[in-house]
Amino acid sequence: MRSQKIKAQLYYQDKIFELHQKGKSVREITKYVNKQCLAKSRFKEISLSKSTVHNIIKKLENVR
Repeated sequence: MRSQKIKAQLYYQDKIFELHQKGKSVREITKYVNKQCLAKSRFKEISLSKSTVHNIIKKLENVR
């Protein structure tokens, strides 16, 4: 289960950062990713928390 969550984080990190750059809040991004992306993909049983989304954004801001 943990490896599936990590795969989902890596798979959607670009979408998360794109939404962040458009001015969406962490809460809005989390809701969108969990409902629109993960629920309709092979990661149906996975959901990302707000803190996970926030950490992804922080890491990507430092890299880019």
